[in-house]
Amino acid sequence: LVLGGTQDLSQGVLMALEAVRDSVSFVSVDARIDLENGPLHAATWLTGALKMKKLHLCAVMGHQQYLTD
Repeated sequence: LVLGGTQDLSQGVLMALEAVRDSVSFVSVDARIDLENGPLHAATWLTGALKMKKLHLCAVMGHQQYLTD
């Protein structure tokens, strides 16, 4: 369980888990669904996470609709 920090931290944690686990699952609770393209930052981290070879499950539990319209 990782609480707080920036999404860059989440990407690093997922990369570390992918290096030592057979499969990786995660849940994201964030203000936005961060699927932009570009270098790693808060608005692009989920795009990279979804490209992980060992990704088993990704669940987005919530976002703030007024930020995604």
